[in-house]
Amino acid sequence: MQIYKIILKSSTAFFRNEVTCTSVQETFHCPPLSTIHGLIAAVYGEYRYDIDIGFFFEFEYKTTDFELVTRQDNSYKERFHAYIRDDRFDRNDILRGCLGTVPLKREILCDCRLVLYLKNRDVAMSFERPYYALALGRLEDLASVFGKPREFDMLPASSPVRFGKTIVPFSAGRQIPGRITKLNIRISDSNPRKAMKTGIYNIVDDISQVNDPDLNLYYDPEEDLGVYIHKGSGNV
Repeated sequence: MQIYKIILKSSTAFFRNEVTCTSVQETFHCPPLSTIHGLIAAVYGEYRYDIDIGFFFEFEYKTTDFELVTRQDNSYKERFHAYIRDDRFDRNDILRGCLGTVPLKREILCDCRLVLYLKNRDVAMSFERPYYALALGRLEDLASVFGKPREFDMLPASSPVRFGKTIVPFSAGRQIPGRITKLNIRISDSNPRKAMKTGIYNIVDDISQVNDPDLNLYYDPEEDLGVYIHKGSGNV
């Protein structure tokens, strides 16, 4: 299979875990498909849900840090007008339409590397000159393209094969050890963003030998790793 390989690197990354509720805002160890589609939209200038995508993601270590976030609710406009009448117009947080800032403890992935496999040449070559800045999660998690997109022939993997540090649909990867959870596939452009389509996936954090011929993996000899290809659909 002819495919294009793109390597991105970033100092930090964050893929919000919206399933588990704790005092710390947790991150998944792999990006959901919505993040990958967001990267493609940033480089190509529009969303392309119709292309086949493969990827794996790795990071050196995970840490936690405090971050200030703004609070907002539906009554901020009424509060804004009330503060105008109350001679508090010069408050910067009110001018921005927020109710103040709150410290939040957040997990952060550091020294990250994302390897993308795309079957569409136009989209792959767009990574040379992106339309917008690339981010792996938050706006501050900036990523850069390491080298030029390269085309090479990736053959079907023979079992057993090393596989991991990626996600696979639960229906396809039931026999692989990992974490089963709901992940976003498509999110809205509105603010705040909302999940438009989700799916059940197996997050395979660790690399192990996989012997499952029905999984239909391809093999990248440069990484010595099996790659699962997520089929594109115009109906996403």
